[in-house]
Amino acid sequence: MIGSILLGSMLFVSSAQATLTLSISDGLDTDTVTDLDGNGGVLYIGSIGDWILNITIGVADPFIGDSNTSRLDLSSLNVTGSSESGGTLYISLTDTDNDVPVGETGYSIDIGGTTGGSISFQSYVDSSNTPFGTGTLLYDTGILSGGAFSTSGNGSVTVDGTYSITTVATLVHDNGWTLTGFNHGVAISEPGSLALFGIGLLGLAFGIRKTSRET
Repeated sequence: MIGSILLGSMLFVSSAQATLTLSISDGLDTDTVTDLDGNGGVLYIGSIGDWILNITIGVADPFIGDSNTSRLDLSSLNVTGSSESGGTLYISLTDTDNDVPVGETGYSIDIGGTTGGSISFQSYVDSSNTPFGTGTLLYDTGILSGGAFSTSGNGSVTVDGTYSITTVATLVHDNGWTLTGFNHGVAISEPGSLALFGIGLLGLAFGIRKTSRET
């Protein structure tokens, strides 16, 4: 069995008030990593149940985000072993004490990866600032399967005071020796900032298309 490596602080950078916490569970056993130093990153490398390899990284402020945007990003690689039944794995990342922006604001979700089984994602904000709080559902992908997947979404949400942001991924492997890898990003931003971000992406796409036509 591979031993677990739980690192609550990936690098030494300027401290923040938020508490970033990662939870990984197969329904029977649960491992938790907390960024006690407020450095903005958590890392887990280990095995749990039938999942013989799990490498998961979670990042938030001050690694990512700015004075107008709160961000949360979860990346993970997961492999089940020789068990014919595979298994289910729950990976959750939460960040508390987010205080920008507040009031009526916007959000964007970006998800992508590959799976040999199936996977679903949910994203939440919680104005009670509860770790792993599910006060307001931002986005639910439903079940994704069949190899490569990619999805995104955006909308508006009202948040008051300090709040938590949470992402949840549920992986299901029906067979052993199966791989799932993904990235799940959430941004809570002023609507104007999201619009500018969208305009920037459109400009980039247009530039790439124009260049491809000229070659």
